[in-house]
Amino acid sequence: GEVTCRDPFDMKHLRKCMSTEIETIKKAGLIPTASHIGLFNDLLTKYGSSHDENELHKTIRQFSEMATLQGDFFLCRKKSMEDVARWLIEIPLPAPEKFMLALSPINEGCQRSKNVLLRYVQKYVNGEVPGLHRTMRPKAATSFDHLTNLCNIYQEIDLFLWLHGKFPSNAVEQISALSMKQDTINFINDALHKA
Repeated sequence: GEVTCRDPFDMKHLRKCMSTEIETIKKAGLIPTASHIGLFNDLLTKYGSSHDENELHKTIRQFSEMATLQGDFFLCRKKSMEDVARWLIEIPLPAPEKFMLALSPINEGCQRSKNVLLRYVQKYVNGEVPGLHRTMRPKAATSFDHLTNLCNIYQEIDLFLWLHGKFPSNAVEQISALSMKQDTINFINDALHKA
């Protein structure tokens, strides 16, 4: 095949990359879909190797053990998925939906992100409208700590929008979140320009 660049300036770099020997991949990362995990969970139940359906973290661990038997595969984001799955033990959702939540773009070490996820899911499950918490309202940064907080708010709003995309609720809340996300970006950019 042929390869080219839009900018002639990039041709030198392209030629260098094309002449480089491709390294052999030693391990391949796997990430199952929600339907894979649902089917796997059903098979575990059917053949008696199962545990409580609410213990998705154990299903993920067993899937990882079986998927990596040859040693040249690994389960991507395994720890993160297991952590989020543990948070969801008491949430009455089927395994595929819980697994979808375990794939969310969340920093599992951040309590505020965990709160956003759990608050959204709990309201969704209860038939309520998941909304943005008042602590997620951005304000202009006046210090480095405020700028850091704006970055956290951005991640929380982004998580909220991801959740809304996977588990839709109210369009008004989505529009509000999109507006707040843009305000947050503007406040971050203003703070960086002033720094």
